[in-house]
Amino acid sequence: MESCFTKCWHSKTLFTSLYSLRRSSISIHSVRNSVKRAYDGLLLDAAGTLLQLSKPVEETYTSIGAKHGLKLNSAEIKKGFKRAFAAPWPDKLRYEGDGKPFWKLVVSEATGCSNEDYFEEVYEHYGNGYAWRLPDGASETIWLLKNAGVKVAVVSNFDTRLRKVLKELNVIDLFDAVIISSEKLENDKCYCQCICIFYVMWNYGCIHCFLHFHEKEIYNIGAFEIFGIVVDQIDVEADKVVHVGDDLKADKVGANAVGIDCWLWGKDVKTFADIEKSINPNLIIETQCHQSLNALDTSNNHVWTKLLVCYLTL
Repeated sequence: MESCFTKCWHSKTLFTSLYSLRRSSISIHSVRNSVKRAYDGLLLDAAGTLLQLSKPVEETYTSIGAKHGLKLNSAEIKKGFKRAFAAPWPDKLRYEGDGKPFWKLVVSEATGCSNEDYFEEVYEHYGNGYAWRLPDGASETIWLLKNAGVKVAVVSNFDTRLRKVLKELNVIDLFDAVIISSEKLENDKCYCQCICIFYVMWNYGCIHCFLHFHEKEIYNIGAFEIFGIVVDQIDVEADKVVHVGDDLKADKVGANAVGIDCWLWGKDVKTFADIEKSINPNLIIETQCHQSLNALDTSNNHVWTKLLVCYLTL
């Protein structure tokens, strides 16, 4: 009888110890709501932020160009591309519809090749998911933030190929909204007039005159407007939204104009883990708590096994 009583007493002590240990782990877990979330909405720029090139642009231009008689090497194309892309193209040309008129001029200027088949192959290449990659941890961060109640949207001046790219990368369904400036412009009636005038001036070597003369007259959906549109769609107040992009003018100035904070990719934030930590510290605490709980559970199982063996051998 005394032996049985001793065993029962040991069992009671064992369960009390394990219960106390479990209670301590619960108190750790409960701190996850102790830090207030900084933002309720996250906006992401596409190319250069959410989307990174799978290969350097000069390598792609060179490999495709080899099939079409292109003689320039990668270094020459890289230099030409930077020069062409940095030119003061009208926003109306650059961000309209499928972007073909703009990219045709960029490819021609960068490579010196005006071969139509070459351009079409380059253009189609960048309309596929395999031409792009997501930064490390992007999908996981977006999922965690959404699961925590944060609205996440893409806002971009990319052309109409963007939806196909996001779909092929299996991320388009993660977003509460995808706002593309070119889609907002494609019904603008002055677009055709703008392109016609542009080509005439280009052919006559008066491109700089065109750019100067039409600088204020070419309609452009400004950053102010597109950020206003996306805030309305995700239904979050502007001061509770943060935008992440890689362009000081298009991203930061535009976002700030409507009261949205902006972090520059590669400067203010360098990884999606940085974004996650800055928006919702609770996620970091919760992750740490889950790790602690898992460690405690493992420890509990180990202790339980040892004590049970000792108990049974009494």
